Amino acid sequence: KTFTAVVSVVQAGKIDVVSRNADSSAVIGSVLVSAFTSDEGTPPKPIGEMLGQITTNGSGVGSITGLVSGAKYFLHYYKDDTTDI
Repeated sequence: KTFTAVVSVVQAGKIDVVSRNADSSAVIGSVLVSAFTSDEGTPPKPIGEMLGQITTNGSGVGSITGLVSGAKYFLHYYKDDTTDI
C-alpha cells in the first residue's frame, strides 16, 4: 500500500514522521518512508533524487535527517503487507 504527503521541515534539518492507519486510529510500524523535494503542484510530485529514507520503528516513529528548513518535501510511505496505511 502506498501513501504520499507534502510537508515542511519543522525542526532544523529533520522531519519527524509517524506512520498511522487510514483513519489515524492506530500506528503502523515498519513503514518505509522516502523523502524527495516537492514540486508543490496539484497533485504534488517528487523532483530529482531521493534525499533520505527510513523505516519507522514498531511504534510507527522515525526521523529523516539532513534536510533544509523552509523547503517543501514529498514523502512517500510504503508497506507491502497492509491495506491500512
